[in-house]
Amino acid sequence: MKQATPVTTKAKKPKKKRYSRRCTKCSKVFTTPTATKKYCSVQCSRKTANSKRPKVDRIEKARHSAPFYRLVLECKRAGTLEVLKGHTAQSLLEVIQLQTLAFKCNQYGTVRLFELSHIAPVEGQRHIGMYYADNLVLSPKKPNKAHGTNYFGWGRRIARSDCHPRHAVHENERDSDVLERLIDYLGKPLVDEVVKRGKIRPTRHNELLRWLREFLNPSDPVHARHLKQLDAMTPVELGVLQSQLKGKEAKGWSPKTVKYSPVAVLVMELERHAQYRPELSQVLEDLPYLQYLRLRSTDEVADKDFEQALFDLLHGKAVDDVQHVIDAYVQRNTKVMDYDSPDPVLGTVYERPARKERIPAYKPIRFPVLLARIESPAFSVSFAETLDGQQADIVPVLFNIEPDTSYDPVPW
Repeated sequence: MKQATPVTTKAKKPKKKRYSRRCTKCSKVFTTPTATKKYCSVQCSRKTANSKRPKVDRIEKARHSAPFYRLVLECKRAGTLEVLKGHTAQSLLEVIQLQTLAFKCNQYGTVRLFELSHIAPVEGQRHIGMYYADNLVLSPKKPNKAHGTNYFGWGRRIARSDCHPRHAVHENERDSDVLERLIDYLGKPLVDEVVKRGKIRPTRHNELLRWLREFLNPSDPVHARHLKQLDAMTPVELGVLQSQLKGKEAKGWSPKTVKYSPVAVLVMELERHAQYRPELSQVLEDLPYLQYLRLRSTDEVADKDFEQALFDLLHGKAVDDVQHVIDAYVQRNTKVMDYDSPDPVLGTVYERPARKERIPAYKPIRFPVLLARIESPAFSVSFAETLDGQQADIVPVLFNIEPDTSYDPVPW
C-alpha cells in the first residue's frame, strides 16, 4: 500500500489595505491601495497637469507686436478707430498678410519702394477709407504720392457723420493708450484669435529689451550703464549686447531679399483684387506671359504708361478707360506671324488664307509626367483613350516597347 502524502494548504496572502480618498479635481470618493493617490482617474490627473501650465497671454503679445502697432498708426492717421469697424478674425488676418507682403517687397525694411495705398482715400472730405484688404493696394511709392486723394470708385469707406466722437483718435495721443483702446474696440476674444491663428509674436526689439532688463543688475556699475542706454539702442546693437553678456560671438545675419519691379507687384495685386472685382479676370487673361510678369525680379520693364494704367485700374478706374493702354502693351510685347510672308529658308509662300497670328513672347514650358498616369506601358487601349481627362497641353512621350516580331541572329 502506498503511503498517503500529506496535503499542504497554501497560506492565504493577506489582503492589501485599501484607502478611501476624495479626488482633488472632481471631488469624487474612490478607494485605492495607494495611500498617496490624489486623483480618481487619469483624466483628472491630466486636467490638473494642464491647468498648472502657464497660460499664454496673447493679448500681451499683441501689445508688443508690429502688426497691431501698424493698426494704431492707421487709426491715428484716420483720426478714428472706426476704420476697423466690422472686422472679423479672417479679414484682419488678410490685412496682416498684406502688411507682411509689403515688408517683403521692401526687402525687409532696407528700402522704401512700395507702400499700402487706399482705394477710398483716408483723407476724404465726407468719407473715410477703411483699413480692409479690399480697400488697400500694394503699389509703388511715386504713383501713390501723385495720386493723392483722388477717388475713382470702389473700395470700402465710412461716412464721417457716422463716426462716434468717443472713438476719435488724436495725433498727440500716446501709441500705447491708443492700442489699449483699439483692443477694447475690437474685443479681446477677437484679438486673441488673431494672435493665435496668425502666430503673431512680439517684435525682436521688445524681446531683446525684456531679456536685457531681466538679466542686467542695477547694482552693477557696468550693467547700470547699459540699462540707461537701452532705449536709445537699435535692435542690432541690442543683439550684440545680448551676445556679449552670454559670452558668445555676435554673428551678423541678413535675410534673403528679392527685388520686385513695380509691374510685378501691380500684377500680383491685380490677381488678388480679381476676387473682389470679377471684371479684372479678363484683364489677366489678356496679359501675355502673366507668370513671367508675376515672378519678374528685375526692373527691365520700363513702361510707365502700362504701370500707371494698372495703378489706376486697381484704384477703381473702369477697364474700358485703360483698355487701350493694355492693348498697346500686349501688342508691343508679342510677336506677329504673317502666313503670307515667304519662308526664310525655302523662300516659298504658304498657301493659306491671309491672316496674322499673335504669339506671346514667352510661355512657361511644362513637362507633365505621363508614366504615373498610365497604368501599364503596354497599350491595352488606344493612346488617345489614355489621355481622356488629362491636360490639354500634354507633350507626347515615346515608349520603348519591344516588337512582337523576332529576328534570326546575325550569321557572323
